[in-house]
Amino acid sequence: MKRHLLAAVALAGVVGCPTNGPGEIWRQVVFAEVKSPDTTGFLRHWTRGSESAWYARDGSAVLVMDSSDGSAVRISGFPARHGRVAATGWENEEEFFVHLSPGADSGTMVYIDLETRKVTRVVPWGAW
Repeated sequence: MKRHLLAAVALAGVVGCPTNGPGEIWRQVVFAEVKSPDTTGFLRHWTRGSESAWYARDGSAVLVMDSSDGSAVRISGFPARHGRVAATGWENEEEFFVHLSPGADSGTMVYIDLETRKVTRVVPWGAW
């Protein structure tokens, strides 16, 4: 019995546990380069230097633009069960986030590395 338990623990350490970092569901988030960004239907929520973060009025997508070089990335495909995009920005002016919310005083903070275009961590959020 001890051998089986040790083997299972060793395998979990090598393969990783689903609770470490963002789960499989967050791999469905889509990052797309936008050549000519159009902000129609988007609201600007945050500006940091030459970068600005916008979110779609319908809560389905985020647009991050850099006015210094005209580049932009559209982020969409957030898991519907976590609600709509309610806010965007840079926590402590450093870490980019998207706040998803299914309703008042609750939600999920999704932290994204804009360079690698990956979800780096996901944290429940609530106002108590």
